Amino acid sequence: MVMHAESTYTLNEAFDFITEQGERLPTEVLTASVYEEGSIQGQLAQCLMTVRVVPGVYTRIDTQAMFQLDPSQRLPTSVEFDPEKPVLLDLVLDAEGLRSLIVEGAPNAADDVVNRLFAWSRSVAPELIGCPALSTEHWYALHVKQAVELPDYLQADGHELFEGYSTRWAEGQDHNG
Repeated sequence: MVMHAESTYTLNEAFDFITEQGERLPTEVLTASVYEEGSIQGQLAQCLMTVRVVPGVYTRIDTQAMFQLDPSQRLPTSVEFDPEKPVLLDLVLDAEGLRSLIVEGAPNAADDVVNRLFAWSRSVAPELIGCPALSTEHWYALHVKQAVELPDYLQADGHELFEGYSTRWAEGQDHNG
């Protein structure tokens, strides 16, 4: 698969996923990237998001293995996250989720797809509960990380350092976090 066009959005916007139990899972999307395949606009190849979650939400994600975070899919690590600090997850949407973002007869360029995804996330429409693009079951965590404390002189320059782990889902990905 050759990905020709990438559209990346810096959002810092609230986004609710839908869990397997039909409950909302609050996150904040920091960035979203949509890759189009070939030269035809609207032919989606990949959708990636980096989301930030508060510690309690990460605990829920971790214990319920949301975003395909089953312990057997995690690469070896000894990282233990600070229970008081937010956690970042780099996610990729599966093929069924990508297909659900395409709406026949509607514009399907990257901007349209991202706008549609966020509009669906804000909606309370009951028919969206089963939407693959919103479901934690159709997003795969590639990397999970948390910022670590840096000396003041590095913080002043806006530097950040993260520790965390990757998953088997990240193996073979063209993009990493």
